[in-house]
This record gives sequence, C-alpha cells and structure tokens, in this order.
Amino acid sequence: MKLIKRFSIIALFLAALQFYACEEIPSEVIDKDFNSFSILEFQSPNSFTYSAADSNITASIKIDNTSYLREVYMNILSKDGDKKVAEKVIMYDNGDMGMNRDTKANDGIYTAYAPMKKSFSSGDYNLQIYVTNNSGVTKKIISKQFYFDNSQNNAAPIIADVVLAASVVRGETFTFSVKASDPNGYDDLQYVYFKLYRPDNSMVDPGNGLGFFVMNDLGNKDVFGDEMAGDGIFSFKNSFSSTTTLGTWRFEFQAKDRNGALSNLISQNMEVK
Repeated sequence: MKLIKRFSIIALFLAALQFYACEEIPSEVIDKDFNSFSILEFQSPNSFTYSAADSNITASIKIDNTSYLREVYMNILSKDGDKKVAEKVIMYDNGDMGMNRDTKANDGIYTAYAPMKKSFSSGDYNLQIYVTNNSGVTKKIISKQFYFDNSQNNAAPIIADVVLAASVVRGETFTFSVKASDPNGYDDLQYVYFKLYRPDNSMVDPGNGLGFFVMNDLGNKDVFGDEMAGDGIFSFKNSFSSTTTLGTWRFEFQAKDRNGALSNLISQNMEVK
C-alpha cells in the first residue's frame, strides 16, 4: 500500500459560516498506511447550538482517489464514549441536499448530517469519520471534538430515597440503592456514586481513579443488585470481608451531571458487626 503523499487543506467560507471551520486534520488521527487516498478537506462545526428550526449537525470530508473506497460514514459519541448519539450515518457524494446535504455529485466531497436533540446533554462530543476500502477493511480516519449547547439552562441533579441497611455482618452480601434524577434529563447524569469512610474517618480508595464508587442502573441484579435498568434507581452490591474493622461506617451519596454540577449529598451510617 502507498503512504498518503499529500495533505492539504482548502479554506472555505470561514466568514460566512459562523460555527464551521475547514481545518487542518491532526495527523495522529489518520492511518497513513490505509490505501492510497488523500484527505483534502474536512468541515464540521466547532460548536453547535440546538434550534427547533434545525437541530441537525452536518459534516463533510473531501477525499482524493475515491476509487479505493467503498463506504464513508460518521459516528457521534459523548466525550467519555459511553453514549452514542449517532451511529454509522452514511456519508454520500450524490448531490442530494434533501437526503444528506451534499451540494454536488461526484466531486469527492462526502456529506452527512445527524440530529442533536434537545434532550441531549450540553457538553463535549466526538465526531468520528470512518472509511471502508474495497477490501472491506474499515478504519477511523478522523476524530474531532465539538461542543453542543442544548439551549437549556443546566440544573444540578437530585438524589433521594437511599435504601441502606442499618447494620450488616462481616461476610454477608448486601445491596443498597439511591434514586437519582436530573432536570435536564436522565442522560445528563454522568455518575451516581458514593464515598465510603471507615470508623476512624479515613476514606476507602475505590482504586478506579475517580475517588468514589460508581453505582449503576443497568438492571443486572445478580452482578450489581439493580432490579430494573433505566428506572432512575442506582444500586450497588457489596460485602465486608472477615477482617473488616468493626464499627460505624459512613456512606456519602451524590450525583454528578455531564456539565460537572453536583447534586445534594446524603450521608448514612452502617454498623459493621
């Protein structure tokens, strides 16, 4: 396979397009050993604000030597990658403005759009572009971050209704839960979690780099102790080992949304016997 030999950017209409930029594509996100084609231009918004008149985000890419390509498509994911906003949206070079907003057929510019709903959280998202060559091999060639504003004022999440036993015996498995909601929608909840403190008031390190234990609402009762997925009740299954310090342990529950806003804090004790 040939290496990509040229890499040039065509600047287009920057003054007319308020939120769009034709920009240099970082070399680290391009697989230069993937067939003989060149990326001449990439256009997508640096930021996008929801509007009832038009909630679709558009991206386009100009590629040379398109005879090597079978398919071009884009994905849009939340910054942390745990939510797919759009998946495998095919990009076309067909001149169909209505179908995919492509302005001219067979000019090597592939275009597509995807809806950014008002229910999506404001924050950073990643737009990724993939190509599939004639051999059926697919590679990601572009990954770009953009900011989405859902036109809503952000409000902090709220937690309530902690269910935690007053005491537990060492070695005994127990499950506890907390109800969490967010005025900006369920999807705006990034973490529902707790911090755990020993009887001497030292905090237990969860060992995940977050500084807290993540609860979940995935509905896997056997693994996580959660009864039903997506019902807003976040659960955790745990047990204290036979060497655990006896006494009063403190659980501090809280939630964080995708804009960094924190909920109210609920503290509850458990006696380990």
